[in-house]
Amino acid sequence: MTKKITKSQLIGEIGEAAARSRFLSIGFQFDGRSRLEAGIDGIAEVMNDGRPLAKMIAVQVKATESAKYTSEDDQSFSYLLRTEDLAYWRNANLPVILVLYRQTDESFYWKKILLDFSVDQRKLQFNKTDDVLNRDATDAIAQLTVPKAGHGYYVPPLGGGEEALVNMLPITLPDEIFVSSTPLRTAVQNSATVAAG
Repeated sequence: MTKKITKSQLIGEIGEAAARSRFLSIGFQFDGRSRLEAGIDGIAEVMNDGRPLAKMIAVQVKATESAKYTSEDDQSFSYLLRTEDLAYWRNANLPVILVLYRQTDESFYWKKILLDFSVDQRKLQFNKTDDVLNRDATDAIAQLTVPKAGHGYYVPPLGGGEEALVNMLPITLPDEIFVSSTPLRTAVQNSATVAAG
């Protein structure tokens, strides 16, 4: 009996190659893992104008040929993660992102994996506008490499930056700084919340 490569193996390889090409096209490096990988297909490295910054992101690629995602419509869809993958990613010392690739429409979507996940967080909700893996996503992906403890470090804007007028003023740093997170993602959501409050 002759050996046969399955369709699933082929689409997996195609997906990884497509993801590598996409990361390169948006200005990141992408190095694939060996055949022994258990849930991380490659490592993306943030670059600024072709200069590697040694800021790494672990990437898991899930590919399909043409299948629709769960609850998919024109705006969004959901994707259910396997508990085994989540348990594996929880031990990561790098930020982990999931990249979904569909061959028929050459679509790429990405989402950060929360390492302190709960069972409820197995279901990721993707927005077909906000979660596209393209050049517009470079700053958001690069921000994942900023440490959450300590003072952090500077990651330059990678999506072209923006013009700014800077007035240099002397400042005195306080003894304590309080940091908080918000589930709101845009300035419009923030101002709507303030107005409602």
